[in-house]
Amino acid sequence: MKQISKWLAASLLLAASASQGIAQNLNKHFYRAENVSIDYLKPTDEYALGGHTYPYDIDGMLNISPATGLPFRRIQLEEIDKNLDHQWFKTYVTDAEQNAIWDGSCSNLAVSFQLGYAKQTKDEGYILCGRVVQNPEISGCAGDYYDNIFLLRTDKDGDVVWYSRYDRLGMLNSVLEANDGSFIACGYAEDKEGTTNGLILSVDANGAFQWARYAYTPFYDHSYIVPSYYKQIKPFGDVYALVGVANRKEQIWGATLVTLIDAAGNYYQDAIVDNQMFDRTLIGNSLYDANDGELTITGMAGVVHDRLAQVSILKLEPYSMSVNFLKAYHWYKDDDMSFGNAI
Repeated sequence: MKQISKWLAASLLLAASASQGIAQNLNKHFYRAENVSIDYLKPTDEYALGGHTYPYDIDGMLNISPATGLPFRRIQLEEIDKNLDHQWFKTYVTDAEQNAIWDGSCSNLAVSFQLGYAKQTKDEGYILCGRVVQNPEISGCAGDYYDNIFLLRTDKDGDVVWYSRYDRLGMLNSVLEANDGSFIACGYAEDKEGTTNGLILSVDANGAFQWARYAYTPFYDHSYIVPSYYKQIKPFGDVYALVGVANRKEQIWGATLVTLIDAAGNYYQDAIVDNQMFDRTLIGNSLYDANDGELTITGMAGVVHDRLAQVSILKLEPYSMSVNFLKAYHWYKDDDMSFGNAI
């Protein structure tokens, strides 16, 4: 993987605080915010929310696409306390966007972000991952088209330490700080036909590319390689555990992808678990160290296209891939679908 662009973006702009909602029984509503991740901050007994926000302007700079009339999707990074009260809120623009407005070459911002996850680092800062797109046809601004994965490193106040965009079409869904201070992210790489392969990316403490690994998983009869992607990475003993999906498009004939890898990119396991039945699916979305040598994985099991798939919990020993149990939890109606997205 080639790193084509990197901004030491100390001058990236910070947005104003988010609007407050009405608190009732520890429910809070934040205006124009779309959360995709939450991280518990042990040192301060607070929470970090990661997601998207859709402001009409950022510090006076127009954030509306002239082609669509809609706001560009921006990053939401927000801290709330244990009572869910707002502490601070940040969003970001790139230096190139800001400079284009300042020099008059464009009247609006031009970039759209898709956040995968926001995770606290050892120094109480944050590492964020996802996808970033610049499309001149949508923005009406001059410049190159790009659709790349990115990492963003901030300090404890959400101010930018570094931001790196990597020359790979795809998406990063999860990220963590390794014991050696590097960062490991996972998601997928995508080709021009839209086929995805699971991607594991390692960068050093400053965002410089170190290594990448790709998942190439077979169809149930080993006749060809199927699309795949990773959803989450978490520490597991001395290594790191990843969960994802190996499947055909639209999540049909899917299997859960389980990988163990260390900070140097060495594999300790890379295998799939399916339910041994054609036209059935077993999707892994999230995992948890059960602290007994096993992993607990949640997702979905069943027949997706017949709307018979339900929340599933899978527990297994990942080195041997020995399954402890697999359970699906049916909802009230046979034709209802349900998903397990986090555990």
